Amino acid sequence: MATQSTMRQRVRNKLYSLVPPYRPFADTLNDTLAASAADVTVTVTLGGSWQAGDIVELPGGEQLYVTAVSVNNLTVIRAHNGTTLETAATGITLLKNPRFDLATIDQSITDCLLALENQGVYAFGYGSLTLVAGQDTYQPAETDILDVIALYYEQDTSLDPVAVPFAYKSRLHATPFTGTHVLIVRGWGEQAAGELLYYTYKQKIDSVTDLLARQEEIVIWGACYRLLLGTVVPETHDPGKRTNRTVQPGQTNRDSARLRFEYMEMVRLEHAILETELAGFLPGDFRIGRGRRWKYGA
Repeated sequence: MATQSTMRQRVRNKLYSLVPPYRPFADTLNDTLAASAADVTVTVTLGGSWQAGDIVELPGGEQLYVTAVSVNNLTVIRAHNGTTLETAATGITLLKNPRFDLATIDQSITDCLLALENQGVYAFGYGSLTLVAGQDTYQPAETDILDVIALYYEQDTSLDPVAVPFAYKSRLHATPFTGTHVLIVRGWGEQAAGELLYYTYKQKIDSVTDLLARQEEIVIWGACYRLLLGTVVPETHDPGKRTNRTVQPGQTNRDSARLRFEYMEMVRLEHAILETELAGFLPGDFRIGRGRRWKYGA
């Protein structure tokens, strides 16, 4: 399962492999730093490569503003640019003036996750409910449901799943209903009160931990595209007395376009894979069942 920190690093690795000149200068911390605004001296290995006005970024995202340099000691202002104080151990890597800081990378990943939802890409989630006598409407515990795909139970005599008819309603008014979405069970099959029904649903991708393993690479390419797009220099126009020159965006714009093309191709492929996987699920209600019978002649 992906984490935010691993995705950050994978985005950086991909981006800097695609555009090596953007890789920032790196140095080594030769002491420790406390999560305190009073700890303002940073000892580095290559002090001659730093100067006042530089930005130091720690692995957790805190930025330090360099105000003075004395040999290998940097005097800094902690938690610069709205970042959060953090501790740092000897030997960690410090980045100098990174073009893509961690806050920007995180925002790009978040934007890409939102774009995937808008493009119809989702993960699969699983839940269960306990049947209650005389009750046919249930409130799913999950809040990240886009749609319920199938409702079923395990047969007593085998491991075969048996589908039961249902309806899933979302965006309901919260006043008459317990929540804004409900699962309506149309039949119990062989199950009785107190027993379980299971459901599989389309899961909204709210964070990188929700991603399927194959979807992680989509987000990495999408984040890289968005980051690189932000560095594209716009067209410039220079009207002179004897010349009238217009300079178009250069290689960075072409790299960004190529990344976007690859990203969109990956999104389209993921759509096809999801559709194939959906075909293997149990029918959700009589309309889906009737549609499958008509389609496949069963």
